[in-house]
Amino acid sequence: MLTPAIGIFPFSTLLGVGEEYSLLGLALVNVANIVMILMLAFLAYPLSFFGSNTPDRAVKTQLLRFVLRGPATGLLALATIIVTSSAARILSLPGETFLPFAVVTVILLWQWMVHLLLPRLEGFLVYAGDDYNHFEKLQALSERLLTRDDLVQLLDANLSASCDYLRVNTAFVAAQNSDGAFELISAVGPARPDAALFTADAQIITGFWAINGSLDAPIATEKWHGYWLIPLYSPRATGGESLRIGVMGFQARAAEIDLTPDDDVMLKIFARRSSQTLEDIRLQNEILAALEGLLPQVNVTRRVAAEIEYKPRRAGSAADAARNNNELSVDHEQFKEQVRAALRHYWGGVGLTSSRLLELQTVKRALPEHDNQPTKALRAVLKDAIERQKPAGERKSFSPEWTIYLILERRFIEGEKVRDVARQLALSEPTFYRRQDDAIDAVAKTLTEMEGGL
Repeated sequence: MLTPAIGIFPFSTLLGVGEEYSLLGLALVNVANIVMILMLAFLAYPLSFFGSNTPDRAVKTQLLRFVLRGPATGLLALATIIVTSSAARILSLPGETFLPFAVVTVILLWQWMVHLLLPRLEGFLVYAGDDYNHFEKLQALSERLLTRDDLVQLLDANLSASCDYLRVNTAFVAAQNSDGAFELISAVGPARPDAALFTADAQIITGFWAINGSLDAPIATEKWHGYWLIPLYSPRATGGESLRIGVMGFQARAAEIDLTPDDDVMLKIFARRSSQTLEDIRLQNEILAALEGLLPQVNVTRRVAAEIEYKPRRAGSAADAARNNNELSVDHEQFKEQVRAALRHYWGGVGLTSSRLLELQTVKRALPEHDNQPTKALRAVLKDAIERQKPAGERKSFSPEWTIYLILERRFIEGEKVRDVARQLALSEPTFYRRQDDAIDAVAKTLTEMEGGL
């Protein structure tokens, strides 16, 4: 803390007249400046952890990236300007003419070096032991995941290629859910099937193939409403058979199925590609659902660590002790995310079974009424909180007063899709998501009131 006061001292007064720009004078001033920069960085490092709600790893990583991409880049650019300006000629060009090219080149090369060296520096300075390997796997997962739109585009391209080969205008892929229902995922061409057909004929389509097959089985084609259907199986085979995950359909080009042996070979290739893409969609949905349920439960943040390290608890009143024991009330946003995860996994999933909401006293009091099963008790408490959002009077689907309750009821309790609920309530999807966030916030506040009223 004394370094800035020492660093700003005019050391040139200690030199004789005319020695300010001598080697000794320049060395003295620059050494003092460098020491002051290092001491300020030393002060900034511990202070950057105070008041932060992120883990130490994230604080260190952000600080390292800021230093390398900010101050280090500025120093290099400044040094390049000084050296280039003082040079007489570089590459047969005057120093001032060469200056812009030199600064741009140094900055670009430095950023490229930072990009190459940053993972190694983080592994050496931030992570310990196998931590970096674990974090690297999470980074690799985020890089390898494709968005749903990317996967649908891949299905569209595959369907377009299959239409060209079979000389038909329309093709589609429908995924089969765990409950046997079918959902249209991708379709190309003018004669696309109506989504209502899949709902009405789900059992008929399922009955076309009584038992599961495999990707290597011969193509088994069935005719349905002017389309030829081919079953799609998961590449994850168990016991020689794979789970059927959907169907691939083509517009019938004749009254009877007239596929040649070459058509069978090519259709198997197209079906395999569609199966792999559908399986990727299923896997990514499982991963996102697991993360959606688990991330809100990780609530040991930097703020909690700071309370342990720097603010020991003191003995207080019984009300203070009860409030301190309930860490879920410390951060409303975190509590809200836990409520969101529990609602999305209302009928099963890690967001409910591993929820920190199971620690609520309201849930524990409800255990005897629900066979001492915490999951059932939490589900009942959530339903009670949802019912408290219900307005008085007659139900009106398009009334603003009823929107919050209807979103909670249809989206989470009845498990309807976002698009269907938004259409029923005459809301656009962006508006629906905003109102859904308000609804979850209302449930979180109600749970807090229920917990505080015990």
